[in-house]
Amino acid sequence: MSRSLPFAKDTGRNAHSYKTASDHVAVLAALDYACEKRHDRSTTEMFAALISSYWRDLSLGERRTIAKALADRPDLPRSLINHFLADHFTVANLIIDASPLIDEPDFYRIVDSHVMPMIRVVARRTLPSDLVTKLACLRDSSTSLALALNGGIYPDPASLEPLLEVAADNRHVARALALRADLPLKAMMMLYPELGLEERRKVIDQAERASLINLANDRQRAPVRLMTEDQRLTLLDLSKRLGRREFLDRLNGNLMLDRRYLDAILENDSGEIQAIVFAGLGFSTSEATTLFIVMGGHESRSYGDIKALIDLFERVKWRISGQFISAWRKYRPVGNFERPRADSLGERADSRRAGAVQSERGRNILEHGVIKDPLPIAASDRR
Repeated sequence: MSRSLPFAKDTGRNAHSYKTASDHVAVLAALDYACEKRHDRSTTEMFAALISSYWRDLSLGERRTIAKALADRPDLPRSLINHFLADHFTVANLIIDASPLIDEPDFYRIVDSHVMPMIRVVARRTLPSDLVTKLACLRDSSTSLALALNGGIYPDPASLEPLLEVAADNRHVARALALRADLPLKAMMMLYPELGLEERRKVIDQAERASLINLANDRQRAPVRLMTEDQRLTLLDLSKRLGRREFLDRLNGNLMLDRRYLDAILENDSGEIQAIVFAGLGFSTSEATTLFIVMGGHESRSYGDIKALIDLFERVKWRISGQFISAWRKYRPVGNFERPRADSLGERADSRRAGAVQSERGRNILEHGVIKDPLPIAASDRR
């Protein structure tokens, strides 16, 4: 009977190539169905009836073959979509990942099912902002990585906080977030160790522009003096006698930085994080120069390297080093992220509106690239 159906012919090269895997009539029908670009309604209904009648008799491998062949078809009946989604996740994921027929209600049902392998595939699709937040709040590393790599969604303040929490312990997520061009300045500061040299320069440029705006509005504050002169001289002496890790641990007693920033200095930092830290602690230019030489001894830093670090040190010393240190501290307040300006996000109108509502409910420390809450300091410390 099946050979009389137009989609069950075993004549196509595609169908023949799969015969070694399975010669079940349902599999052959699906492969032939996929060979044709279009089918009329009656053919589609007959095909759905055939697949449904055999579905329970098919092995997992056969069901996967059918799902893979039909995943991107825009003309599948809803009954077949339901069969796929109710099946083993290795079958369902093929449809979730590629089918244009999966819609928002399907996404919500999948997330509510708590089947994590399926949820991780949903995170690769274009999603409404509230569902992005729901997925981010799972704090699952694989789901967070999929969201970070997903260029079809924008992580708004509610979803960015849990993503950054995962990124603090998962470098893959941190690197994926660092590659995005739509994150606010505060988030990019927190991801600074994962940025390339060019991206680091852009973040410093943005922070400096925001600082100048604050200065023009008489809101600029000088850097916090975290150490006395005696403490700085003591640390300067210790830098020559302790190992790098021991010295950084001693230094961090005044900073309380998250461990990953200290690890970045030890593992692969070319000196930019050191320059910002030394500036934030209030070291003088001559003291910072000594520290750059001592800390870079194992790397044999050249005169040009030292000069570039001193230039960066001087640039960040008076206005923005405290802002970076605030972003890098372990016990920092979270949830204070501003959305980038709308013209940088394309046409994602629904997501933008949802993010704007959340931004109004809780005021953020950033507004149009301006840092509103730098580290507090006494009036006597103003430059």
